[in-house]
Amino acid sequence: MKKLLLVGSILGAGLLPNAAMAQAGPNPEEASRGSGTQARVADDNVIMVTAQRREESLQDAAIPIVAATGEQLSRAGVADVTQLGKVAPSLNIVNQAGSATSFFIRGVGNFNNNNLSDPAVAFNFDGVYVGRPSSTAAFMDVQRVEVLKGPQGTLYGRNATGGAINVIPVHPELGEFGGFVHAGYGNHDSYELSGAINAPLGDSVALRLSGIINGHDGYFADGTGDAENLALRGQIYAEISPAVDVRVLAEYSTRGGNGPGGNLIGAYQLTPNVFLPPNTPTTIPNWTYTAAPASVAEPFSGLYTPQSLAYLGQFLAAPLFSRANAPAYPSIDDEIWGVNAEFNVDLGAAQFTLIPAYRKQELHNIYSLGIFQGALQDETAEQVSLEARLAGSVGLLDYVTGLFYYNEKTTFRASFNQWSLQNNGNARNETESMAAFARLVANVTDQLRIVGGIRYTDDQKSIDATQPSLAAICVAATPNCSTVPSIPFRPTIEESIAAINPALFVSGLTPLQVPLGVPVPYFADPSQPAIMIRGNTIVKDESSFSRVTWRGALEYDLSDDNLLYASYESGYRSGGFNITFGRENYGPEYLDAYTVGSKNVFFDGLLQLNIEGFIWKYRDQQVSHIGLDLSGASAFFTENIGRSTLQGIDVDFALSPTESTTISGSVQYLDASNDAYVYQVPDTNTRPAPFNFVTPLVGCPYTGSTVQTSRGPLATYAVNCSGTRPINAPAWTARLGLEQVVELGELSLVGNVDGFYRSTRELTISYLPTSRSGEDLTLDASLTLRPADENWFVTAYVRNLTNEDVLTNYTSGTPNVISVSYEAPRTFGVRAGFDF
Repeated sequence: MKKLLLVGSILGAGLLPNAAMAQAGPNPEEASRGSGTQARVADDNVIMVTAQRREESLQDAAIPIVAATGEQLSRAGVADVTQLGKVAPSLNIVNQAGSATSFFIRGVGNFNNNNLSDPAVAFNFDGVYVGRPSSTAAFMDVQRVEVLKGPQGTLYGRNATGGAINVIPVHPELGEFGGFVHAGYGNHDSYELSGAINAPLGDSVALRLSGIINGHDGYFADGTGDAENLALRGQIYAEISPAVDVRVLAEYSTRGGNGPGGNLIGAYQLTPNVFLPPNTPTTIPNWTYTAAPASVAEPFSGLYTPQSLAYLGQFLAAPLFSRANAPAYPSIDDEIWGVNAEFNVDLGAAQFTLIPAYRKQELHNIYSLGIFQGALQDETAEQVSLEARLAGSVGLLDYVTGLFYYNEKTTFRASFNQWSLQNNGNARNETESMAAFARLVANVTDQLRIVGGIRYTDDQKSIDATQPSLAAICVAATPNCSTVPSIPFRPTIEESIAAINPALFVSGLTPLQVPLGVPVPYFADPSQPAIMIRGNTIVKDESSFSRVTWRGALEYDLSDDNLLYASYESGYRSGGFNITFGRENYGPEYLDAYTVGSKNVFFDGLLQLNIEGFIWKYRDQQVSHIGLDLSGASAFFTENIGRSTLQGIDVDFALSPTESTTISGSVQYLDASNDAYVYQVPDTNTRPAPFNFVTPLVGCPYTGSTVQTSRGPLATYAVNCSGTRPINAPAWTARLGLEQVVELGELSLVGNVDGFYRSTRELTISYLPTSRSGEDLTLDASLTLRPADENWFVTAYVRNLTNEDVLTNYTSGTPNVISVSYEAPRTFGVRAGFDF
C-alpha cells in the first residue's frame, strides 16, 4: 500500500484512468431515464453498450460492467485479450502455455484451458460466444470491449460463473467513405501496421475491410516471449428494406512465434532419508527450497539459456530419478477462421434478430515451462451456433426472449513428457448446448423499474479418448538412477520407445512387446536398476447437465443523474470430462451473486462517482490438480472441491476540475476466502504398502491415508486449504490516472500518466510461500500530438515505466523446479496514424 499512496500523492489523485468512468455519461436517447446532465468529464465521448441487449450509455447500465473504446485500448497498448487487465480492474489474465489463456474475475476462473472444460469467463465476439479461450479474436478495428462481472447467461450466449468479455468490432456505415492507417515501432523491435476502409456500395450497402500485422522480438534472453500476429476481417452491411437489414462478417487470423517465456527461480528438494508417519501435524516438512543462481533466476533470462539448462540438469525427475535433460524449445503455429451474420427484422411491435455463426481453430503448439521435457498440442475445434431473439414493448413491459443453440466438436492429439513419465492423448469431444431465455423490465413509474430474467440450459457432452502412457521407475534401494536416460520426447509412445537404444532393455524386449502393465527391465548401469511400464487409459462417455438460472433486480432513478440498483443472479458452468481412470467425470459449479450499486453525476458534470457492493457465494468449484486415479497412477484431472465467499466493494470516479484536465480511477477491495477446499494428492514414495509416507509439497495442512486402487492400497494425502485466499484474487486492485490537454494553436498536446496497483495474490493451489506474487505497481505514460480536426496523430509512449517484474504464472514440475512467467517488461516506442 505504501507504493500506492506514494504514486497517488504524485498524481494528486491517483494512477490510472478507468476507461468506463472517463468516457461514460447519461444516455440522451432514453426518455424514460430523463435527458440527464451531460458530464463534462465525458463531453461527446459517451460509451454506448449493449450488454443488456439494448443500446444504453455505460452510466445508465444498472449492472457491474467496465467498458473501453477502441481508442482507449490502443492508447493503453491493449493489442490482444491477454492485456485487457489494463482497462478492467477486476480481471486477472494468465497466459499459461502455448495459446492457452485463463481469465479470472474476482478469483473465479479456469485452472486449465483444455477442451475438456468450459470457460468460467465467457468470451463473446460480435455477439457470438467463442468456446475455446485460445480462439479469441484479434483486437483490430474494435469499437469497444465490455467486461461484465458476475454470472452470465440469462440474456445471450452460454452460461458462465465468473463473467463475460464482449468484443464489438466497428461495423460498416452506409454512405460513408473513410478509414485509417496506423503504424508503430518500439523497442524489442516491436512493430504494428493496421488499417481499415469503409466504402459505400450504393445507397443501401456498405463494405468494411480491416487488417493488422504486429509482433515483437522475445522479451526473454533465450528468444521466448515474442509474438507474430496477422488478422484480416471483411464485413458487408445491407439494408434490404426499411424493415430488414443484414450484416455478414468473415475473419482470418494467425499466431506464431515461440510462445510465452519463463524463468527458473529455484527448487524444492526432499530431505534425504526422512519419512514421517501419517497425520503428522506439520506443513511442508522434509522439503528445502533453494533459490537458483542469479544468472538463472534473473527475470527475463529465460528457460533455454546455457545457464538455465545446466541448472535444470542438476535435478532428478521422479519416479525414475534421472537427470532432467534439456527441454524442447517452444513454438506456436495457430490459425483461426470465423464467419457470422446478423439479421434484423422490424416487425412493428417487435424486433427480430437472428445470429448464425461458424468458427474453426487449428492449434499446433510445443512448450515446456520448465515442468515438461516437452508438451505437444495439436488441436482442431469447430463450433456452430445460432441465436434468435425477439424484443419489444407491451404497455409498461419491455421484453427480450430468445433461443440459443451451440455445437462444438474438437479433436486433439497431445503428448506430455516429464522426463520419466509420458502421456499421449487422442480424443474427440462434442458439446451440444440448447437454451431458452427471457427478460422482462416492468417500468412501474418513470423512476422505478423491476427486472426479471430466466434461462433454462441443457448441455449434452460426449468424449471418445485414449491415453497411452509410459513410466520409467527407479527400483534401486536408494532411488537414484541418474545414469539412466529419460524417456525421449516424441509425439507418440511408439516413437519414444523406438528412440531408445534397444541394448538398454536387458530382457531383450521393449515395452511394446509385452502386455500393458507388465514391467520391462531398463538399465543403463547394473547398480541403478530401473523398469518401464506401459499403460493405456480409455474413456468413452456421455454426460448431461441442465439448469435453470435467473436474475432479479430493482432500478430506481433518484434524479436524472443518480441511479440506485440491487440485483441477485445465479450462475452455472457445466461439468466435463477427464481422461483418467475412475475419475472420468466432474460436475457443474454454481455461483450466487448479490449486488447493490449506485451511479451518479454531481456538480453539473464535474464528477462521476459509481459505487458497487457485492457478495458472491461460489460452490462446487472446478479445480484441476495432480492427484491419484483409481488405477494407482498419478494423473492431472479436474474435480469439484471448493466452496468460497467473495465479497467487496468497487468504487469508480472521474473528475474534471478544468476543461483540459481529467482525473479518474477505480479501486476494488475484495474480501475472499475458501470456506471449504480439500483435495487429494498422491504420496511421492513409489514403494507399495506397507510403506513410509513422503509428505507432499504443499503449504496447507494435510493428513495421510490410503486409497484402494487396482494395484492395491496406495498412500495418499488429503490437503485442506480451507481458510486460504482464492487463486488470483488480490485484496486490493486500483486503477487511477491523469490526463492533461494543452492547446498549441491549431494543435493539441495530450499527456497521460496511467498506473495499476495489485496487492499480493496466490498463484497456485499448492499455496507455497514462493507462489505468492507480491505487490505490483506499474506506470504508463504517453504524449500525443494531434490537430484540431483530429485526422492524424503522433504518440510517444512508455509502458511499465519503472520496469517492474510482474508475476503472472507459477508452475512446478517433476523435479520440483519452480518456473515463473511475467508480464511485459518496460516497452517504449512511437505510433502514428492518419484517418480519412
